[in-house]
Order: sequence, then structure tokens, then C-alpha cells
Amino acid sequence: DVARSLFKVLSKKETIEYIPFDKTLEGKYQSFTQADLSGLRKSGYDAQFSSLESGIAASVAAWQQQL
Repeated sequence: DVARSLFKVLSKKETIEYIPFDKTLEGKYQSFTQADLSGLRKSGYDAQFSSLESGIAASVAAWQQQL
């Protein structure tokens, strides 16, 4: 998702090739992660989060202004 968002924000053709984990790394690393926000929500935090795509767009825009 991060790579796709970067290609989109930069108006580049998407050229992504998935390379599977080496067998020796299976079970040691994750190729996908997602935060469990239930504890945060239970503690009373109810603010909206930015989407991954809007966060990447904002980060790229800030980086481009520094160039």
C-alpha cells in the first residue's frame, strides 16, 4: 500500500514486483502489519486518524517543498 501510494502521489507508473520471503525468514518477519487500536479506543481516544494515502501525500508534499 505504501509503494502504491507513493507511485500515485508522484504521478509515476506503478512498477511493483513482489518478491516472496526467503524460506529461512518465514515465521521470523511479517510482510503485513496492522495496529490493534482497541486499547487506545477503550482509553477514550476517539479522534479520527489520517488514512495511509493522505499521510503519504502530506509527507511527500512537505518533502518536495524542502527541495
